[in-house]
Parts: sequence; C-alpha cells; structure tokens
Amino acid sequence: MFSRTKGTEAAKESEISGSGAMSPKQVTVIARGVKLEGNFVSEGDVEGHVKTSGNLMVGPVAVIAADVTAASATVAGMINGAVSVQKQLHIKATAKITGDIQCETIAVDAGAQLSGKLSVGGKS
Repeated sequence: MFSRTKGTEAAKESEISGSGAMSPKQVTVIARGVKLEGNFVSEGDVEGHVKTSGNLMVGPVAVIAADVTAASATVAGMINGAVSVQKQLHIKATAKITGDIQCETIAVDAGAQLSGKLSVGGKS
C-alpha cells in the first residue's frame, strides 16, 4: 500500500509533486493526524498520528512513527509511539513497539520486543 522509492532527492521531489513520469502507486503521501473510519493496513512508513475506528494491521516491514489509536490491532512491524487499542491487540514475533501500550486484551508472540508502560484491561 505504501512504498518508498529509491533515487535521488530530485527524483523523489518529482514523484511527490507529480511532475515526473512516475506512477502514482509508487508514492503515497498522507497528511499528519490521519483519521480513518475503517480498517487500515500499513506496509510502509507512516508519521504523525494514526486513528482508525476499525482494525489496524501493521505489516512486518512497516515503520510507524506516530501515536496510534484503533478499535483492534495486529502489529508485525515497528511502532514508535503510544498505542491505544479499545479491544484486542496482537503483537507478532517480528514486532517492535517503543511507547506506552493500553488495550483491553493482548496477545504477544515469543520474540516480540516491547519497551514502555503496559496497561491491560479497563477502558482504553
């Protein structure tokens, strides 16, 4: 869904501005503080604040530098920021979360890396 292309800074600027011949599918820019009403799947880099009323899925190569709020979430990649999940949070073995976590229920696979305060149960 989100990808980072390789190349010079000038090429990257032309991709983002649309002045180059690059396909729109190669670069997607999302403004800071994105709020989504449905599910959100990240397979790339995201910065700012991510909020969704649905399920958040963070792929194994994704890097999210943001505070995250979701109804439920499955994390296989990296999150640098606070994580607040209303229901189930599943942290896969490949995941690395640096930030406070608050959720109703949690499942953590062996090998997952967590650094921060963990609050499970109660309202998030």
